Amino acid sequence: MKRFPILLLLCIVATQVKAQTIDTVVQLKNEQMERFYFTLMPKTPSKGLIVILSGYGSPQETLKDTRIAQTACEAGYTVVLPWLTRTDTPNSEEIFTPLLEKSIPEWIEKYKVPKNKFIIGGHSWAGHQAVKYTENANKPGYKTIVKPNAVFAVDPPMDLSRLYRGYFRMQEVIPNAPLTREGLMISEMFKARFGGTPAEQKGAYAAASSYTRDLSLGGDAQYLKNVPVRLYGDPDVDWFIRERQTPVEWTNMADVTACIVLLQALGNKNAEYVNCLGKGIMNGNRHPHGFAMVDPKEFVQWVDKVLHD
Repeated sequence: MKRFPILLLLCIVATQVKAQTIDTVVQLKNEQMERFYFTLMPKTPSKGLIVILSGYGSPQETLKDTRIAQTACEAGYTVVLPWLTRTDTPNSEEIFTPLLEKSIPEWIEKYKVPKNKFIIGGHSWAGHQAVKYTENANKPGYKTIVKPNAVFAVDPPMDLSRLYRGYFRMQEVIPNAPLTREGLMISEMFKARFGGTPAEQKGAYAAASSYTRDLSLGGDAQYLKNVPVRLYGDPDVDWFIRERQTPVEWTNMADVTACIVLLQALGNKNAEYVNCLGKGIMNGNRHPHGFAMVDPKEFVQWVDKVLHD
C-alpha cells in the first residue's frame, strides 16, 4: 500500500473516531502490507481487550458501519481493529490465522490489558474467522493460543459447504440474480482452495468451516460448548425474497440458527441468537447483512457481563 492511501485512511478514521486516542500501526513485509490495525485506547486503565475483525473489509469501514468499537472504548475497553492480509498469496487465510494468533498476545502486553479479559468477533466472513479462532483456541493441543472469554459474529457464513451449494444452486436456478457474480467468484475461490467441490472434498470444507451441519456435533462448533457465543442476524425473509430472490436455506441465517440450536443442545447456556429484525443497514440502505444491526450499548452490557460479572 502506497503512502498516500495510508494517509488517506488515517484521515478517514480521524473523522470517525474523535473522542478516543488511536494507535495506528502499519507493518510491511516484502513490500506488502502484512499488518494494519487501529487501536482505540481508553483514558482509564483497560477493562479488557475486544478484537473486532475486518475480514475482507477494512478497519475504517468497520468504524463507519458500527459504533460498537467507539462505545466499548468509552466504557473502558481497549479495542483493536486489525486488517491482517497479504495481496501476494492466493490464500490469505494461511497468512491471516498465524498473524492473528501472534498478534493477540502482543496486543495484550503492549496495551497493558488485564489477563483473561478478551473477546473476539467480527462481521460476515470476519465473524466466521472469529468463531474459527475461538474453536481452535479451545481444541485439545492448541495450548499456545490465547483463549477468548467469548466470541460474537454478525451474520457470518459458517458452513462453507452450504455457502458453496447455495451459490451454485443460485447460478442454476436464478442466473441473473444480484448475487450471481459474487457466487461465481466465491465458488471458484473455494474450488481452488479446497481442491474441488464439497462433494469432492467434504473433509477439507468441514475442516475450514466454523459449523458443519452434516456432522453430528457440528464439526469444530463442538469446541464452543463451554464458551459464551453471540450470533447476530436480521431475519428479514421478505427482503431476501424481494431483493435477492434468495430462500432462507441459502442465507447465513441457516448456519447461525442451526449452530445456536446445536450449542444449546450440547448444554451451552450462554449460546444465544440475537434477533435484529429490521435493523440491518449498509451504505445508508436497508440490508439485513449490515453490521449496523448491533446495538452498541447493549453490546457493551453483554461484554461487561461476560468479563466482569
